Amino acid sequence: MSDYEKIKAIRYPITKEQKENFYNIEREIENDGFAVAPTYPECFLDYILKNEYGSEAGDYGKVRELSEREKEKYKAKFEKYIQDFDANKLRLVEYCFYNGCEAPSYYNDETYHDSFFDEV
Repeated sequence: MSDYEKIKAIRYPITKEQKENFYNIEREIENDGFAVAPTYPECFLDYILKNEYGSEAGDYGKVRELSEREKEKYKAKFEKYIQDFDANKLRLVEYCFYNGCEAPSYYNDETYHDSFFDEV
């Protein structure tokens, strides 16, 4: 059943071909804490930090670049699955969407600052 879902994740952009390949190993990536982001039109691999199903927070999204320390912390997790990995492409995203449809591609929008933008 569809409901609101709130996700906080470390995000990396992937190609449509990579997305299809990740669907083929979905169980493996899920066991490592990853998911193919439910976004449109862009494709991303997300390392899930927090996922709340039934979170009625409305539709929103925020994103920021990672600090150098955060990049180093998450680098090895992504290098396992991404060839030619570039840590500068990592983003921290938090968004809420109605999961009966695809979420917007939160990746480049840095419009305001609150505690979300502090290092994790």
